[in-house]
Amino acid sequence: MGVTTTWTGSSSSAWDTVGNWTNGVPVATGTAVIDGSVSITGGTPTAEIVDRVYVANSYTGAIGSTGTPLKLDVEQLSVDNTTSGSIHYIDLLGATNTTPTVMVDGTKTGTALYLSGDINLLIVESTFAGVLYLGNSASDPAEPKDMVMLSTTGTVDASTPANVAWVASSTIDVQAGTLNLGEN
Repeated sequence: MGVTTTWTGSSSSAWDTVGNWTNGVPVATGTAVIDGSVSITGGTPTAEIVDRVYVANSYTGAIGSTGTPLKLDVEQLSVDNTTSGSIHYIDLLGATNTTPTVMVDGTKTGTALYLSGDINLLIVESTFAGVLYLGNSASDPAEPKDMVMLSTTGTVDASTPANVAWVASSTIDVQAGTLNLGEN
């Protein structure tokens, strides 16, 4: 499973600063756990590809910002946040890890998650409450292939056509919750 390292943000808000992690900057075969309260707003995480990124339920900081999402090249992304967390802007590059799986959970009713980039499989867990926006902008669109929505109280908002480019032969399985689609 490689090396697991946890975000502390004790040196700065930059992903690629060694002092911000308990076990060094995440590596290609490792797991990055984002926890604590320090926001991640800088650095170049694409320099270090990481297999798994887990945003812990107790994390209260922001990730990325409007117009500058945190760019990650991951195989698995899991976001499990509470209402006390801040807004997250994440863009999945899909360069090395070309088929990323994303799992979204938690009660983000007070804040939102903006997710863009290559998404092979998006699973919106049954306990997700809040809004997940597909696409950060027209220049950072979401490109989802398959989506399974299990949440009864959550919403996936794909209503801005310029922000979403569904992959050919995509499948969408909405078992519960709300899916807002644009004209895409």
